[in-house]
Amino acid sequence: MTNIKLELKEYDDVEIQNNYRELVQKNKTISHEDFMKAVYQIGRDNARTPMQWNDSTNAGFTKSIPWFTVNPRYQEINAEADLSSEKSIYSYYQQLIKLRHEHEIMVEGDVQMVLEDDENIFAYTRSYKGQSWLILANMSEKIINLPEQIRELLVGNNMVLSNVKYTEEGNLSPYQAMIVDISRV
Repeated sequence: MTNIKLELKEYDDVEIQNNYRELVQKNKTISHEDFMKAVYQIGRDNARTPMQWNDSTNAGFTKSIPWFTVNPRYQEINAEADLSSEKSIYSYYQQLIKLRHEHEIMVEGDVQMVLEDDENIFAYTRSYKGQSWLILANMSEKIINLPEQIRELLVGNNMVLSNVKYTEEGNLSPYQAMIVDISRV
């Protein structure tokens, strides 16, 4: 699901309405445009839209009038479409669960944090019975150029799983997560 962009009056969140009156109208500490950018990004009503079950009227949530605005992207982003796509979040989680059941390293062994001070990359290794996996996740919306020490670990090793095709250019795409078997290093 994605966040929605509504007009201010369409938001039911009392906190949004009160903060708008306080910050934009009364104190004038933020512009209307900047306030709305924040609402689009972190407003609680993003999580309150009716569930997007399918691409039918009202996203298959109800045959009546929904209590809140249906996300306008429901025809392309919905549970039914996700279940049938090989590139969906659902499919990716199925693959992760399968890895957990088939590879003890996913549950057992030692965890060693890597790049602990990096604000954008969450990275660690898992080691168990002579096997080592590197887990990398780009936690940002920008392309991240991997440090040389990580690039070296990726060369010639087997990709176990990635949510985005790795181009081997030493970059992680926005929100890319991958597991690489680095046992040969």
